[in-house]
Amino acid sequence: MVRQWRDALTSAANLSGFDSHKIRPESKLVEDIVKAILVKLNGGSSSVLKGLVGMKSRVREVERLLCLDSLDVRTVGIWGMGGVGKTTLARAVFDHLSFEFEACCFIGDIREASETSHGLNQLQKELLRILLDQENLNMGTISVSSTLDRRRLRRKKVLIVLDDVNDPRQLDVLVGDDAQFGPGSRILITTIYMQLLKTGGADKIYEVKQLNEDEALQLFRLNAFKNMHSVGS
Repeated sequence: MVRQWRDALTSAANLSGFDSHKIRPESKLVEDIVKAILVKLNGGSSSVLKGLVGMKSRVREVERLLCLDSLDVRTVGIWGMGGVGKTTLARAVFDHLSFEFEACCFIGDIREASETSHGLNQLQKELLRILLDQENLNMGTISVSSTLDRRRLRRKKVLIVLDDVNDPRQLDVLVGDDAQFGPGSRILITTIYMQLLKTGGADKIYEVKQLNEDEALQLFRLNAFKNMHSVGS
């Protein structure tokens, strides 16, 4: 037992960590430690993308277009025909990258919500509530026109996904001028309308294509195995 403890302590002593003498200021050290922990908790892309056939390469491509190392505010459009997997891709990217941002918000089914009375305005307030971390604040007190709220947004590095956008006004109301967000912020927009992305200020556009032959076969096998397993149980 003593030997086991000695071996365990020796192994622990040999683990590499963060050198507080080399990493300065202290806030940078804390930031590096938090990021390292979050990466381990996040489990990398394998856990996020488990069971999503052909998604890993697509997520990698979108992340490349996002240029995460850049401090500018960047907007990337995810474009493709209905049912091709735009929302699934956007969600996978969101889940994979959210730990790198100070605040994150995924707004789905924007087209449908916008068709209801005051739906778009409610989405705007919900977006601001989440980004400003004001869970207990009355929705009526949050406003994109508020000088205080705009100032707070400009200091935050945020990740926003706007899913199923079909009208330029939706972009104007929800994100407006991307200069209102902090350095390094990223905005993802999914839509079936290429022109909307071009006129809406997207820096890059990723086209979601249908699964290729190998991916389709892999998906078929995966679903067939699941069905066989459920029948057998």
